[in-house]
Amino acid sequence: MVEAIVQDIQDLLAAVGQDSSSSSPNGEARLQRRIEHLLAELDTLKASHTEAVAAAIDEREQRLQEQQEHLRNLQAVMMTAADGIITVDAQGRIETVNEQACKMFGYRREELLGQHISFLQPSVLRTPESLVEQMLRPKEEGPAAPCEVEGRRKDGTVFPVELAANRVRLGEREIFAGIFRDVTQRKLLETQLRQAQKLESIGQLAAGIAHEINTPTQYIGDNVRFAQDAFGELTPILNTCRELLTQAASAPEGGEPIRHILNRLQELTQKADLAYLLQEIPEALQQAWDGLQRVRDIVRSMKEISHPGQQRQPTDINRLLEASLTVSRNEWKYVADVEKQLDPNLPPVVCAPGECNQVFLNLIVNAAHAIADQCAAHPGSKGRITVRTRQDGDWVEIQIEDTGAGIPPEIQSRIFEPFFTQ
Repeated sequence: MVEAIVQDIQDLLAAVGQDSSSSSPNGEARLQRRIEHLLAELDTLKASHTEAVAAAIDEREQRLQEQQEHLRNLQAVMMTAADGIITVDAQGRIETVNEQACKMFGYRREELLGQHISFLQPSVLRTPESLVEQMLRPKEEGPAAPCEVEGRRKDGTVFPVELAANRVRLGEREIFAGIFRDVTQRKLLETQLRQAQKLESIGQLAAGIAHEINTPTQYIGDNVRFAQDAFGELTPILNTCRELLTQAASAPEGGEPIRHILNRLQELTQKADLAYLLQEIPEALQQAWDGLQRVRDIVRSMKEISHPGQQRQPTDINRLLEASLTVSRNEWKYVADVEKQLDPNLPPVVCAPGECNQVFLNLIVNAAHAIADQCAAHPGSKGRITVRTRQDGDWVEIQIEDTGAGIPPEIQSRIFEPFFTQ
């Protein structure tokens, strides 16, 4: 618009020298008025343009102030957040860190800024996830799924951390922001919950376990009582033998006292049925010993399954399966026979033994219940539970198979849903 007015003024000035009529007083007056009008419009446009520029500048300054206020709010939120927040550059050097992260790792902010993120990672990892790898892993912008890693405090202690890392692009730069959460307390509560669930499972099997212990305890008691009674019958015989030895040492050979003692010994031997006792006592002691072994196996299996330790360690999987079968025996012995195909050369497997025992126990009990439902329609019949282990390259394969009715097709897609039952 301004350019058009300027062009009109230039055209009028050019016309003054060409149009002869413009030399008359009336023509000059008209030109003068026209020029003044155009100049007035130009001044008005200049003024409005200046106001527009000033308004645009004011608006921009206001937006900058709002952005600065927003940035200050974000910084305040970051610094006071309940979770630790750390940002690193593309090379993994720490650029910002909030107060909670400093408290979590035990460092002052000045000690962390400029350090590589591996500064907060244990030198020896006990979990497959690496803090450095997870922090710098995101390839696309936006949040990555949280994962559990290990962090190292200033005092050297290692603790579990839940990390959610984001990749953020700032112009030509990219940074990685990580939200850290100390899950030590949560892991402790989870361990306690798992232990409670494990004890609850054992509690549900308590009646069967008590029955399994009661049976060998009964024949231990019966055999010990038999041995006690037998010893009572043997005592007179042994005392007579000792008397005979004493008399034989002091009396002449074939003397009357010795003959008298021999007659009495013979009577006692016949009365006690010594041949029967000599045969039955060793068998009774062996049965008592077998019963003690059975009770020991049950108690040891219960102790192994109920143990609260969850630390991963090399473990004999066959031993865990044997323990689970022993504890759950009363659940399956009336409805199924168990066939064990356990690889004796199975290598130790690094796992949490308590968690594996819980899984095996649940599978075996579920198999027994499935077979019981199947056998209900055929009284007197029994099913089969087959437990197999084998090595498959670097892996160990565990199979627990049963002859029950199986899982109905309509719910097979839900078998991995937590807490789902049918």
